[in-house]
Amino acid sequence: MNIAIILAAGQGWRLQAGTKKAFVDVFGKTLLSYSLAAFFDSPEIDAVLVVLPKGHLLGLDELTEGLRVTKDFGRVSGAETRFGSLKKAIKGLEKTFPKKELEGSNIIIHNAANPLVTLEEIKQVTDTLKKHPAAGVGTPLNDTLRRVHRTKTETVDRENIWRMQTPQGLKYETLLEGIKLMGKNEPTDDLQLAEIQGIKPKLIPATAYNFKVTTETDLHLLEDIIASHREYKAGLGEDSHKFAEDGVLKLGGLEFHGYPALEADSDGDVMIHTLVTSLLQGLGLGSLGSFADPLLDEGITDSREYLDRVLDLVEDEHWEVEGLSFIFECLEPKIDKISKKLKKSIANLCGISEEKISIAAHTGDGLTAFARGEGIRCSCLLTLTRLWLD
Repeated sequence: MNIAIILAAGQGWRLQAGTKKAFVDVFGKTLLSYSLAAFFDSPEIDAVLVVLPKGHLLGLDELTEGLRVTKDFGRVSGAETRFGSLKKAIKGLEKTFPKKELEGSNIIIHNAANPLVTLEEIKQVTDTLKKHPAAGVGTPLNDTLRRVHRTKTETVDRENIWRMQTPQGLKYETLLEGIKLMGKNEPTDDLQLAEIQGIKPKLIPATAYNFKVTTETDLHLLEDIIASHREYKAGLGEDSHKFAEDGVLKLGGLEFHGYPALEADSDGDVMIHTLVTSLLQGLGLGSLGSFADPLLDEGITDSREYLDRVLDLVEDEHWEVEGLSFIFECLEPKIDKISKKLKKSIANLCGISEEKISIAAHTGDGLTAFARGEGIRCSCLLTLTRLWLD
């Protein structure tokens, strides 16, 4: 197995962000969320264990909101030092996995403070561990080094000097032996646990974006990088249905008794239909009919299934829903009274926060069939975003 340990228990005093480092918000996501997304997406990783600050274990559910958790996933609380947190993580793995599963496994250790790790870096580390007991990413130093004394300075030879980053990986047995030999000493990175055994780790060049966020300046640099690599798209959707004579109204994946159903070949959920249309428009994939008709032929009438299918396409292209704005035109039901329920349901279906959704309505002053209470029309403006760093 390839098991990732993400160390996120640091205090982050030098960052001066007013919260634990892993929880610092960068464009609506925490530092930890960026790393989690990479390791969840990596086909090389089989399981992920996150080490969180004491008292923050329950907060991980909020951190993973909007992320597709595709691996065995666990959490433990950290210690006072990074090395102490690593040792607690190993104990956590030994409680989770049988000894036979851990034997021969690769442990990939990553700092949550390195949020821009790439899938390729993770792959290179895991591939290298097939032949070497220890490997990690870093950057060969290009700057001049100078040692400063009280009365003089001197230039230091920079040849073969690297600035180490994460992920760093070790064979499980190598890691255990290194921890044992290190004793009470505190290594500054994980590859020292191999070096103390006389093992020469294999170094892999990191991308320029993979750096550790330590200071406020680092955080500003991270924000600049992410902002410059964010791509946006918009989609506009609209749908309408008239009321049937009976049935139960479905809106936003919910049932509202006391109102008749909307006429349609499917369940008539006009809110989800307009959302699916806006997503298809954002992806440039045509109209709702061409997308939904094959599903109807399979006997699928639940609009939530249509939404699941199109959200899979969104994820396949690495897009994320950044914002949704709905506008209803109808006489009944009174949308303002049920907007909180609708917002919560759509947020759950899309895997996004409720803060990204807005809902408004108007009656149209009796000028249209919808304003006269004969049906419901809904429009949706969607924004998508994705981050490219490869």
